[in-house]
Amino acid sequence: MPRTAQPLDARRRQRLRAAAAEEFVTHGYERASLNRIIDGAGIAKSSFYHYFEDKRALYADLVAHLERTVGECLRVPGIDRLTRAEFWPAVEGMVEDLGRALEGAPELATVARVLYDVGPAEATPELSRVLEDARAWVARAITHGQDLGVVRRDLPPDLLARLALAVFVELDKWALEHFEDPRTAGAADTTMRTLFAMLREAR
Repeated sequence: MPRTAQPLDARRRQRLRAAAAEEFVTHGYERASLNRIIDGAGIAKSSFYHYFEDKRALYADLVAHLERTVGECLRVPGIDRLTRAEFWPAVEGMVEDLGRALEGAPELATVARVLYDVGPAEATPELSRVLEDARAWVARAITHGQDLGVVRRDLPPDLLARLALAVFVELDKWALEHFEDPRTAGAADTTMRTLFAMLREAR
């Protein structure tokens, strides 16, 4: 019978997540060693298996932790309800919220890198769901923005959505890799402004 994960005290949970994130980033999901994670966290193997059934359960917990923490800081607008005047302020505000979430919890940078550093062949259901949700939201945003006349209409919406998501993902990956560089925030902000300018309807 599958084991139900039990609550873990905050200090050990933080150590376990930090060790797991570093292991997944360094070795990828498939090659990550549960023994190295357990040793790195400084907990007994018997204790680990009391809380988690296996490596996949730990990975799912890591992704859920990232989503939950970012979600507490992120105001994701109901894109289909936005008016012409609300559209760009809402989108820009969401991106700013994401930056603040990572600044307020620097340890999440390593956790977030896990989403990108697991290759397609190793992608888990959790990773696939997160990326698919992002693709769907961007596609809806582009289509609704075109309907409102605030996103350029000289290019197909699916092409714009792919371009926007590709730029955002690569920027996010780069920013996470250079998280401790004080110039990163400014470079990321300039890049996002350039992306938004490219997407806006010409006036």
